[in-house]
Amino acid sequence: METRWNHGAVNDFLKTYTALVLWVLILCVIERLLLGCGGRRLELDTLRRPGSRFWNRGFSSAGYSVALVARGAETVKNLAQELNSGGGEAAPFSVDTYSSEDISAVWKSIRNQYPAPKYTIDAAVYNIGQGVWKPFLDVTPEDIRLSLELNVEAAFAFSREAILTFKENKVSEDKGKRGTLIFTGATASLRGNTTTSVFAAGKFGLRALSQSLNKEFGKENIHVAHAIIDGVILSDRLSAARPEVADNANARLSPNSIAEPFSIGLQHVNLEVTKLGPPASITERIRIDDKLLRTSYEVETKLKAIIASMSSPARKVLVVIGLGTGKSTGAAVARRFSQDGYSVALIGRRPEVVAELADELNVAGGDASPFPAESYSSQDINTVWASIRTKYPAPKYVINTAVFNAGQSIWKPFLEVTPEDVRLSLGSNVEAAFAFAREVILTFKENEIEEPAGKRGTLIFTGATASIRGNVVTSVFSAGKHGLRALAQSLAKEFGKQNIHVR
Repeated sequence: METRWNHGAVNDFLKTYTALVLWVLILCVIERLLLGCGGRRLELDTLRRPGSRFWNRGFSSAGYSVALVARGAETVKNLAQELNSGGGEAAPFSVDTYSSEDISAVWKSIRNQYPAPKYTIDAAVYNIGQGVWKPFLDVTPEDIRLSLELNVEAAFAFSREAILTFKENKVSEDKGKRGTLIFTGATASLRGNTTTSVFAAGKFGLRALSQSLNKEFGKENIHVAHAIIDGVILSDRLSAARPEVADNANARLSPNSIAEPFSIGLQHVNLEVTKLGPPASITERIRIDDKLLRTSYEVETKLKAIIASMSSPARKVLVVIGLGTGKSTGAAVARRFSQDGYSVALIGRRPEVVAELADELNVAGGDASPFPAESYSSQDINTVWASIRTKYPAPKYVINTAVFNAGQSIWKPFLEVTPEDVRLSLGSNVEAAFAFAREVILTFKENEIEEPAGKRGTLIFTGATASIRGNVVTSVFSAGKHGLRALAQSLAKEFGKQNIHVR
């Protein structure tokens, strides 16, 4: 179940969902929390939330002890002094980076600063983020890597330490919980848009993590929530960069009110409470047109239907990446399109599989070429696309269809997940997709609009049940697949008006 507060209709919402609001207040107020928080980078865009300091002030004023974590030593020091001078108890913990090593080290320092049984660390807020707003073709591999590192990889590291800490707590008799972990999201956690491909990929991944943790650790009395802050938040940076917005109370949100739990119902805040059904079986499922297609044959049929009306005097070319062992969905799609007269460019990391599949299609009368790649890095994908364009030059050929079927499947209980697992999943499921999509879009933009379909090309991403929701053993896989889905949404919004279709 997802409950969201958006602009407007707040009063009706409160009347209808009074019980849920009271539950939220219990979560945020009645519990005796020690709040561990992530700080913001100083160079974040002025439209992003200015940081965790407003959460900290709100909880500190209510009598909570606060551990402040950020990369800016001066920032956390000043905020700690402010909270302490106001009668609170706060300690600064600066870090050099938000790597898993540094986050693990700072949590050790926090535990030393606030030892049991005098203190109980039973709540944590993850508010780290990296905002990138750029047209897709202006996005760099460095933008993608930084966004995924801060929005997703650091969240895995932070969550691991929080969960391990909470598991040592006794269940609170009056509230029935060991601890509460809260992630802050944004509109980009729910949908991609024209300039948010990178940001949304990271925020989708963070939301997937929260869903997975909630499913896995809810039964251990550890509560996980994902709060979406919809709007521009007043900050010093906003005042300096956009004073007209900062001075207009109707155009921005009040940070102090956001931090005040009793005012949550009056703010433009989405609090997402995830309650999922039974764990899905681990089977391959492809999401296209909001339908779950459970077999390769159905996938082929759907893909065929998507572009069936597209016609051209040039020979059409399908580019497909991700062939697995040669028996996967990617290989099945290649076979079907080859039967329908397409030339097929095959990209895979197993040279023998790529070569065997190309031979199979050619023996059957098709036109297929193997393009093995050492990796799915942006450099290797760029290189293989240059070879594809050389092999299938215009105007004899028109590359008007591409299928991204690459990915990395990792199913593990959360506490068994390693930083290498997270990096590998995001690299294969998200970063490779950005690199592949960039080459596809640049290629399609050179095509003429085909009649009667009215399209320059069709780009299709294959997803899974994990693209829709997180689950007990899918935290890593779901974070990657959610990021892929965010990218697809962003590209569809940005390039649909240029007659490029993205699914």
